[in-house]
Amino acid sequence: MMLGSPRVAELLLQRGADPNRPDPRTGCFPAHDAARAGFLETLAALHRAGARLDLPDGSGRLPLDVAAGGPHGPVARFLRHPPPRA
Repeated sequence: MMLGSPRVAELLLQRGADPNRPDPRTGCFPAHDAARAGFLETLAALHRAGARLDLPDGSGRLPLDVAAGGPHGPVARFLRHPPPRA
């Protein structure tokens, strides 16, 4: 999934991409990758599409554990208090 582009991510999600499908090599979910890279808008799009933010990756880490900017950055704040889904 093109995590740096929220529009591309939204298009893929609209076309049936599963926001909760882990990478078979790493066990990372798209939410982990977006959180790690700091792509907050893409993370929000994944969340709106049903991505679970409470699933551990293949190493047992949550998206919050790998969030760019650390535990007090904007990505971590979003992960701790995600908005309600529409």
